[in-house]
Amino acid sequence: MAYSEVVILIPSHSLEDFPTELGDAPAAGLLNCFACSCHPSLLAATGNFPGWHRSDEPPEQFEGRLYFVAETGDSQLPHGWKQRARDAGAVVVDGSDNRQQMLREALAPLLPEGDDESPLPEDTDLAARLSIDPELAADFLALGTCWILLELLTRHMHHFTSYDEVFFEKTAVAAARALLEGTVDQCTQHLQSCFDLMTEARERFYPVDCYLLDLCLLTPDQADEKLAAMLDDPAPANLLLKGTDADAIAEASPELIEKMSAAWQAETLDIAGADYEELAVPLVPLESALRDTEKGRAAFKRLFGKEPTTWARRRYGLSPMQPQLVDKGGFHSALHFLLDDGIYPDREESRMKWEGCDSSLVDSYSRIPLAADSGATWLRFPQRLAETMESDQVAALILARWPEVTSPFYHDLKRLQKYSPVLGRFVTFSEFFTQTDDHGGYGYGYAGGDSKNYLSPFFIQAVARRETDPIGRFAQHTQRIARYETVEWQSHIASVLMGQPVNRDPANVVLDTLEQAGPDAFEDGSEKASEAIARAEASLSEFAAAAEKRVHRIIMHGAGDQSGWLCVNPLSFPRRVVVDLPEGASPPDVAGPVKAVQCDDRRRQALVEIPAAGFAWVPSGGSGKSAQKADVVLAQDTRLRNEFFEVEVSDATGGLQRLKLHGRSPNRLSQQLAYRFPREQVIRREVDGEVEETKTWYSTMRCRSVEVTSSGPSVGEIVTAGEIVDPNTDASICGFRQTFRVWRGLPYLEVEIELEPQRLPDGDPWNTFYASRFAWNDSSAAISRSILGAAQPMQMERIETSDFIEIASSNEERTTILPLGLPFHRKTGPRMIDSILICEGESTRRFRFIIAVDQHYPTQAARDVLSPVVAVPTETGPPRNGETGWFYSLDTRCIQASHLAGLLREPSLLDTPEVAALPPDTNGFSMRLQETEGRYQHVNVELFRTPSSGRIRDFRGQTISDAIPDGDGLRLDLSPFSIVDLEVRFD
Repeated sequence: MAYSEVVILIPSHSLEDFPTELGDAPAAGLLNCFACSCHPSLLAATGNFPGWHRSDEPPEQFEGRLYFVAETGDSQLPHGWKQRARDAGAVVVDGSDNRQQMLREALAPLLPEGDDESPLPEDTDLAARLSIDPELAADFLALGTCWILLELLTRHMHHFTSYDEVFFEKTAVAAARALLEGTVDQCTQHLQSCFDLMTEARERFYPVDCYLLDLCLLTPDQADEKLAAMLDDPAPANLLLKGTDADAIAEASPELIEKMSAAWQAETLDIAGADYEELAVPLVPLESALRDTEKGRAAFKRLFGKEPTTWARRRYGLSPMQPQLVDKGGFHSALHFLLDDGIYPDREESRMKWEGCDSSLVDSYSRIPLAADSGATWLRFPQRLAETMESDQVAALILARWPEVTSPFYHDLKRLQKYSPVLGRFVTFSEFFTQTDDHGGYGYGYAGGDSKNYLSPFFIQAVARRETDPIGRFAQHTQRIARYETVEWQSHIASVLMGQPVNRDPANVVLDTLEQAGPDAFEDGSEKASEAIARAEASLSEFAAAAEKRVHRIIMHGAGDQSGWLCVNPLSFPRRVVVDLPEGASPPDVAGPVKAVQCDDRRRQALVEIPAAGFAWVPSGGSGKSAQKADVVLAQDTRLRNEFFEVEVSDATGGLQRLKLHGRSPNRLSQQLAYRFPREQVIRREVDGEVEETKTWYSTMRCRSVEVTSSGPSVGEIVTAGEIVDPNTDASICGFRQTFRVWRGLPYLEVEIELEPQRLPDGDPWNTFYASRFAWNDSSAAISRSILGAAQPMQMERIETSDFIEIASSNEERTTILPLGLPFHRKTGPRMIDSILICEGESTRRFRFIIAVDQHYPTQAARDVLSPVVAVPTETGPPRNGETGWFYSLDTRCIQASHLAGLLREPSLLDTPEVAALPPDTNGFSMRLQETEGRYQHVNVELFRTPSSGRIRDFRGQTISDAIPDGDGLRLDLSPFSIVDLEVRFD
């Protein structure tokens, strides 16, 4: 049978209203109609390029015609039309989205024995039966795909087809006939002319390059022969890979790592990533996030000899702080999208600046990738390409996929590259970001007010997966890291004081063990998480014992013969801390660094004042001065007080009724425990013979007892007990015990909570939970929270912060809630916040908050209450240089110092002989500085010995600026929210 015409019946009136929103199968079937219709055998048989016609008014000419009917247009055909067409001698290909099946049906009549073999078997080799080159035949199918996509793109760009259609048709037919005649070179030349003609047509409305970024998502279980085949393809491609997966692939298939490395070196492959585990940023501490990136880059360097230059994650990890971490981590670009749940600014740009809260700018791509294996993707492809052409400075689309792609349209697009980039040129991320220009303006981030639009999905995901401790895992990890940072500081300051290089390797081993017991450990089950936590605690205890010995040996060298306790402060500001005294030891006198002592049946504690980044030695055994005279009772009835504020505890609810300054000052803060129901409750009460209805989401709180457990001399403490009650039934759903505590000399109110729930939350953790509810009286107060240590305005209803929530009524009146690692909070109305304690799956029942009054640097307050100080017994004392001492200090409180480390050489100079010859143990150290309040700061860092020089460097060792020696310290400037490493060198 010979065909005289090939017609595609489309489910629209014209290409102007061509459908773009179809499911995968209908979309694939519709596009395959155009691809299959351009098979060279069909073009040669008809002598014409295929045409299209609307399916609701199909032609009535049948004999010798081939009709392609997509599934989506089948229902629009007149009743009985297909049967009439077939009876009259037409071939109708319908009801399939499989390209090969459609070709078998269409080409069967053209085969030499085709009249006797219809339908053909699935394993029929059509190219062999037709005696044509299969690769060139596939190029013709790509021509059909390209033609329809270009036609649709032209219309989405509000243009019209402007190339010579007659010449295009004749050239395509000539190419097909040349192929059937066996003149391959002539066929290729004609095909090249067709693609060049379409490129010229596209360049009439978009005359510059557009880019396609092929992004392969790689996991260890997909590192197989499909990946090897992808790596053999010279077409540019990109991998999204994290360090731990790279290590797993290297262990299982080292030959694949070698192929990936060779392709990366040849610049046909680019790897985007950098993080090793992709931790739950921003819910983990800053040092955990930085260590994960550092470890990831080291893994890539070890395996591939190169490090990624484009930062990317599959898992959520965006925040207003991230551009700075990306920039100072050595990346030149970033992908501002995630293949995960969560909320982040969704403005789509192909090339834009991502601005951080410190004004760091990172070139980034933010358009949501298209799924390369989805038929619906390719139907929407012209529309998405038109969007980036019209809106972006540089037109680009990312096609995301696994190593194996089954979609024929993806392969069609790859085939176009050897002829002409009609619909875009495939490039790597490195080429895209280094060889294209942006318009220089800010796209999204801090300046645009988008910092409020970040919310991670980890809370909901953990509950949805029925994992244990979706809240407690983060609080426990934050507290362990705070302990680790204290121990790390002690170990490293001992090296600095002894003039030795700071060796981070032992500390990094411990930190890696802690990270293995971090929040993600619970994804493997509570039993494995418990084992990991036990290993982490053992490792941390061993590290702490060794660090305490080292710092003890340095400070107590040459000390006297009196026993006592050594307290070390790793933080860069003076502190008053409560330390536990050993059982049976005589309490110290209230003198020198000891500001208060409380020894009774419940506790043996002292309040010790320690200099910034220094120590205080407390002698054991008092002379009677420890018996302080309580001139003011700290706790009486339901009231607590110290020299800073007063507290009233409610005897009706057992919660905090009011916290205020002395005198007639207004209430600052109130607190209650509550259960939030999954649905709003309607409460009916009969009042004076009438039934009144009220609505509420929350339970009520009923106090059973109030007990003063300490009235002084240094500690005031009140304990309340009661139950949380269902207001509808008046039944108890949870027992509680709350302890309110104040210390003389501390501007903090401690709140300890114990819950015994009989009813457990179930479902969405943001909507049903037990919480500590805080309320304040000023609806106009400015509310801020911490993101990785930086104070940021709080504008969303759902809040994530482990450090603090600050309520500022004025510059002088500030009340700060310090949740001690509890990360999830919800704002309800203009004057209330729920700190979530228990949700579905949570096993923690004891919680602790600290309320700070008029502390103007909340990050400092958060670090103060979270960083532990241990009183280490000493058999000698006092230290040779006095009971107190310090090693360095900062003259501004909005800059925090942490993380002592060694010296680094300039990365750009690592290969020079001069630098390579330098001794590795140059005397000095580095400390990490973070500006926390969003201010430009001039800071002096005073040191225990005179420095010879200093510099400010990024996390990779690159110099940002010099630090100027000034007397016994260094002088430098920091921009708002910046994080830098200050390197100090001694002669």
